Amino acid sequence: MEAFKRLRNWGRTGLAVLNEEGAIVDELSEKDLRALDTNAHSFLNLFKSVKEYKKIVREKYPSVPAVATLTEGATFEDVIRVMDQNATARVFIITPKDRLPLYTITQSDVLRQMFPHATSSR
Repeated sequence: MEAFKRLRNWGRTGLAVLNEEGAIVDELSEKDLRALDTNAHSFLNLFKSVKEYKKIVREKYPSVPAVATLTEGATFEDVIRVMDQNATARVFIITPKDRLPLYTITQSDVLRQMFPHATSSR
């Protein structure tokens, strides 16, 4: 539940999940809420650890891909390819040796790069 609160409070749609060493091991996104049913037992799953909750998500939706990562120096084309292959809205750029997250590239970042002079309708 705490991780989903962070998504909401930080205005994000996804977060990297890190292990004790700080290396990226998974991702939690708003899409993971689809694993909830309308019964109370399902709601209680929100109080499990992220690792346990993601296991439930992957059991219910086996096609959920692993976290999408690339190492620093990846090309724009690499980012597009990984987003497409993993059907994901974000790619985490990591250090090659220890998988420490450096930054995240989102679909919005890709669109801003492709259309730098477009203006928001807001």
